[in-house]
Amino acid sequence: MNLSEIGQFIKRLLVFILLVGLVVVVPVPMLFLQHSHFQMGMVIGIAVIYIVVYLISIWLAFKAYQRVWHQPNGKLTKSDWKLIIVSLFEFFAVEIVIGIVAQLMHLPAGSENNQIIYQLLSSSPIVLVLMSVGMVFLTPMLEELVFRGFLIRGVLNWAPGWLAMLISGIVFSAGHASSNWLSFLVYATMGVILARVYLKTNRIQASMTLHFLNNLFATIMMVISILGNVH
Repeated sequence: MNLSEIGQFIKRLLVFILLVGLVVVVPVPMLFLQHSHFQMGMVIGIAVIYIVVYLISIWLAFKAYQRVWHQPNGKLTKSDWKLIIVSLFEFFAVEIVIGIVAQLMHLPAGSENNQIIYQLLSSSPIVLVLMSVGMVFLTPMLEELVFRGFLIRGVLNWAPGWLAMLISGIVFSAGHASSNWLSFLVYATMGVILARVYLKTNRIQASMTLHFLNNLFATIMMVISILGNVH
């Protein structure tokens, strides 16, 4: 790498760090809504801030992605959908296998990240609705643009595909609070699978769709559990 390429790499790495900062910051407004003493006007205001911050973050991530990669237009093909569905079942298989290993090793199967999300979802109805919408629809867009799109095309454009997938998975997992190495492995494996879908289809929409489906099932299970505990 010459000096120009090194400078470009450092610049893009800094942009990536800022984008990761956005991923971390967007859920913060929900922390305030855990407390039920707010008046309805304040609750609505915080809810609006949450959605607006999320949408702005997605827009910024998309613009950053556009600057490093020209995303092909067009709908997902049948082969794209086949890969997405197969990858979704791979997600389920990974979670089942890791869950069994966790039981055998007497380790918690869930991650600290999921525990935090569960606590937030169960804190109030408004948080339940807003975070469900965020996790299912907004999170997949933002995280795929950052951890797959910009990271792979902008920062790791020098790396072979297998290495880009591996690094993407590790960085993705590092962004989710893991309580032990098994939960870290779950997120890392998911990150690798998402990166594979992105690279094989060459469409960020494909990894977004897979991420959406995974979060949809996870959110449904959490909501069912929360509603089942309401007496």
